[in-house]
Amino acid sequence: MKLLLKILLSFILILFIIIIISIRSVDYTPYFLTSYYKTTIDSLKECEDRLAVLPKRAEKGGFQAGFSKISITPGWGVPLAGYADRNGLPNHGVHDSLFASTLAIKSGSQEVLLVGIDALIVPRKLAEAVMAVVGPKTGLKRHQILFGATHTHSGPGAWQKGWLAQKFAGNYDDTTFQFLTRQISQSIIEAYENLSSAKIGFFSINLPEYTQNRLVKAKGTIDPEFSFGLVQFAALNQVVWGSYSAHATTLSGENMRYAGDYPGYWVRRIEMQPTRKAFFMAGGVGSHSPKGIGQNFERSRYIGEATADSVLKYVDAVQFDDLWPVFSIGIKVNLPEPHIRISNHWRLAPWLARKIVFENDTWLQLVRIGKTLIIGAPADFSGEIAAQLKDYAHRLGYRLVVTSFNGSYIGYIVPSKYYHLNEYESRLMSFFGPTIGDYFPDLMRRMIDLAILYG
Repeated sequence: MKLLLKILLSFILILFIIIIISIRSVDYTPYFLTSYYKTTIDSLKECEDRLAVLPKRAEKGGFQAGFSKISITPGWGVPLAGYADRNGLPNHGVHDSLFASTLAIKSGSQEVLLVGIDALIVPRKLAEAVMAVVGPKTGLKRHQILFGATHTHSGPGAWQKGWLAQKFAGNYDDTTFQFLTRQISQSIIEAYENLSSAKIGFFSINLPEYTQNRLVKAKGTIDPEFSFGLVQFAALNQVVWGSYSAHATTLSGENMRYAGDYPGYWVRRIEMQPTRKAFFMAGGVGSHSPKGIGQNFERSRYIGEATADSVLKYVDAVQFDDLWPVFSIGIKVNLPEPHIRISNHWRLAPWLARKIVFENDTWLQLVRIGKTLIIGAPADFSGEIAAQLKDYAHRLGYRLVVTSFNGSYIGYIVPSKYYHLNEYESRLMSFFGPTIGDYFPDLMRRMIDLAILYG
């Protein structure tokens, strides 16, 4: 009996030690009282110092733009990225060709580039590899290049090691990674080297009929705005850039062919006119799912072509100006400890959570082109929060576009009021604690204020 009691006590002691080592309570410390916040604010102050020396008005010398579109469709055998239930199996071929598209914009001495990639996300390792190629050849800095993805769940995988990446994108393959790096880099370099005289304008329309709040459904709000930019080159050629909040998930994990989902149909509809090119970047897609008629590719076509037709009705309404203030700012954002939760109020200890999510910091960026501000978030960014930020900018007299997947991925950023919902986005994919949904909007509003103040 004594032996049994000793064994039981030893087991309890071991279990207690495992719990102490492996589990922590959720940290509710207000973000503005933390060291990671203070360090990030210091980075923002460095941006302010850089902006202070920029010209207060658009410089003389006209406006220039360049565009390049390069295929990133890998070959047979590469897994698709987007759904864990595919189990990393190889693709079965090509339904749509996939591309990396770059729009380079220059006014005076200031240059910014928007890079849209037909992919699930733009992982950090890939963005860093592209910068390692592009930087020495062009002199461009990270804050000048805003990356974005269409967020198709039928794009190339195999781009990163680690349990989480391999769960959703299959096993890492260096040949595929180098191919993507090379093609994306080529798109950036070509657009940068092909600058020519151009005009640019931005517009937005409300299209609530094609997106819905999937996290809290009718209880939540949506961002219904379809934002687009139009670049008019002297040779009558046009480039249309679009961004929208609906998740590119009209295709399920049963699809095993490369496909652009509804953004692919949107691009092809816009490009039906031979003198027009187009590309797409996901907006605040967190919490927002697509809404439309049909299933699978029929649904993709319906949403893509319907939104494209809506945009085309307003292309002629875009107002051009041939001289804009153009600049960009970017900051390294220090993050809270990872919160991989095992229950509502308990999480894995940071040392264990980092085996799954190993980001300690990330990148946040704002591009200003005239009265339009474009923010690149490193996450599935909530459309609800994006709508609030857009309203904030609008009250200050500016148009705001919020995009996702800017060269890093830190999971979902959802409103803090939803953090304790037992849902996929809030429980499983919100990786950095209960205040991340307040922390990032705070930083974004500060960046908006800076961009307006120094523009």
